[in-house]
Amino acid sequence: MQKLQIAIYIGTIFIVLIIILIFWGVIPGLGVSRGVTTRLTLWGTISDVALKEVIHDYQTLDKSIGITYVKKDPDTYEQQLVDALASGQGPDMWMMPPSWVDRHYGKISLMPTVLMTEREFLETYAGATTDAFFQSQKIVALPLYIDPLVLFWNKDFFASEAIALPPKTWNEFLDMSERLTRRSSEETIIRSGAAMGLTSNIPEAKDIVSLITLQGGGSVVDQKTHRVTLGEGRLVNDLKVNPAESALRFYTDFARRSKKSYTWNNTFPDPVTAFAREQAAMFVGYASNYDKIRKINSHLNIGVSPVPQFENSALIIGHARTIGVTVANASRNKTAAWQFIKYLTSTKGNKAIAQSLNLAPSRRDLLAQRDLDPVPSVVYESALRAKTWYDPNEMASAQIFANMIESTLTGTTFSTAISEADKRINNLIIRKNP
Repeated sequence: MQKLQIAIYIGTIFIVLIIILIFWGVIPGLGVSRGVTTRLTLWGTISDVALKEVIHDYQTLDKSIGITYVKKDPDTYEQQLVDALASGQGPDMWMMPPSWVDRHYGKISLMPTVLMTEREFLETYAGATTDAFFQSQKIVALPLYIDPLVLFWNKDFFASEAIALPPKTWNEFLDMSERLTRRSSEETIIRSGAAMGLTSNIPEAKDIVSLITLQGGGSVVDQKTHRVTLGEGRLVNDLKVNPAESALRFYTDFARRSKKSYTWNNTFPDPVTAFAREQAAMFVGYASNYDKIRKINSHLNIGVSPVPQFENSALIIGHARTIGVTVANASRNKTAAWQFIKYLTSTKGNKAIAQSLNLAPSRRDLLAQRDLDPVPSVVYESALRAKTWYDPNEMASAQIFANMIESTLTGTTFSTAISEADKRINNLIIRKNP
């Protein structure tokens, strides 16, 4: 009898021990979490691999937090998010581009100043991101990464033409494009010197034209006042010039058959594909295209450099796109969500994500690194130099720029095309802020 009691006693202790170990996650149980009291969900479109390490590290630091990342299809993401938030089934946190800020401002919980002040925000993150996610003296999102425009060039083609270095100015870019262009005996372009000039097969056309406009001293929409300035000129040596008109003329000349600079037409695929297939010697595109090129042609001798500038320019200006992470106004765990986002964009978290995506981090302390390989060095440098403009609707404005560019190729004057684009962008802003 005594032996039976001892056995029962030992068995009871063993069972209790097993239950405790399961509860604390030491051994797996049937869906029982290891002390998790707060569950957070994050929606976005970047790779889950990029976030896995950071989420794991944070949950190790705070075992009361459980975080789930849900990767969404970029094509349907915004509508799914809107529907989910409207039905009360939305995530606690979500990623968004700058153009979503005004569109979904009412769905956002602003970051509490006790977690980060205005000064901390502006001093921590690069200018291209702070312009995007700091509105009305409030932090609406913390930036996750920066994807700057860079110049891709084929090193073998350059060597073949005895061109030692990539172009630093747009005049050099034009000259090198002409030297690198190859035509058949029938004058058909078989290799483009530079993927420039159209919109139908150049997704970044809007960004390239707006970049050249900014470099020329112009702007598209004022970041603070949201006033459309695309059609405005400026005085240069007592002459009024329109930087947007100069940019538009320069860009479209690469697609005009009557011009010596003619090197691009609708027979080519998009710049990434054309470059990877060695059908184009240069193109201006986002740094994120590097991995796409490598997947198509792993043996290509790729050069990556900062985008060209105007000669004797007082400022070196680039352009970039970025993604921020914000908290849903409907979340029941707003403070916990913002605390995680702050960790996500901390030095450790931001570095891990940027390295996983092969993009530039959003933090100034990380962008200040100089002991980098050649490609990351260019990407980081370009991210710091990037300027942006207030874009009320990325897709709609891209179509407006496409109409502006294509219309000049079919006879519309530059001034008329720019004036029409100016009005249409202004209408976008009015519709967003009636």
